[in-house]
Amino acid sequence: MEREGKSSTVANGGVAFPHARTGLVEELLLGIGRSRAGVSFGDSKNPVHLIFVIAVPQQMVNDYLICVGSLARLLNDDKRRAALMAAETPAEFFAELRRE
Repeated sequence: MEREGKSSTVANGGVAFPHARTGLVEELLLGIGRSRAGVSFGDSKNPVHLIFVIAVPQQMVNDYLICVGSLARLLNDDKRRAALMAAETPAEFFAELRRE
């Protein structure tokens, strides 16, 4: 939340991409949360439904930008977000996330 206070990571469509480089991880890690009801996140006035938490090792300067950018492009699509929200199982969610 300290990171979020510096600069909001909430994007359009109820999606947030909180991310930080840290010495606490050795590889890029991604955690995903979904709330159909929506949650309050940072200073966003609108509820967030999809949260992609990204932890990146300090030395991976460009990798996290590529990760965040790729996710942002994928999730900019209304139909893709709707399909992720409608997924009934984790397998369906990840299949939709990987769909091109």
